[in-house]
Amino acid sequence: MRVKIAYSVDLDEVPGRVQKNIEDALRLLELVDENLLQSNRKLAERNTMGCLENLEEAHTLISKLLESAADCGSIVRGYQATVLQMKEQEIAAAQAIAQAQAQTDPEGVGDAQP
Repeated sequence: MRVKIAYSVDLDEVPGRVQKNIEDALRLLELVDENLLQSNRKLAERNTMGCLENLEEAHTLISKLLESAADCGSIVRGYQATVLQMKEQEIAAAQAIAQAQAQTDPEGVGDAQP
């Protein structure tokens, strides 16, 4: 049985964590490839039990791979939304400051240089 675990990390750590997860997924993909090749060899040798074992292992690994890819996608979507929200907040703050300055100095007198 598999369970989902949630935990928090600093925003700056997210890309590195996702990259590690992708590297782990690539290792799973290599194992899938190995199992399929072994399955094919065993079938050529008429070793149907061995072939089935490798196919079942490949199936299990593919399930893990799909779950990992979905998790990475979900994390990146959340990261992307957070970064976008932070940029929007920065823009809104800058606009509010500019608007406040315009209201206190409507003719731009404070900008005049001697």
